[in-house]
Amino acid sequence: MAGSGPRIWRDLAGIGIAIVIWVSAAFAGFEGVRKLIEHGPTTHVGAGIAGAALGIIGNQVVARYKLLIGRRINSATLSADARHSWLDALSSAGPWPA
Repeated sequence: MAGSGPRIWRDLAGIGIAIVIWVSAAFAGFEGVRKLIEHGPTTHVGAGIAGAALGIIGNQVVARYKLLIGRRINSATLSADARHSWLDALSSAGPWPA
């Protein structure tokens, strides 16, 4: 039966994730423009750095898991996606030494 079972939940989860990404991007853009206009101070820097670090670590963990499963099931696509996740994390960590 079309539109039932696990597939519908994956579709709904994908839509939910897309909504969260768009809302957070809109909020970040709004706050960025507001701070530029009002010359607002930067606050909660430590929380931002901690969040970035957790994101980098999370990307690394997910990348390693994808690579493990990709190799186990012999999926070139999943292995390539794992390398993409790993490079995302690496590029996020790039500015840290500066």
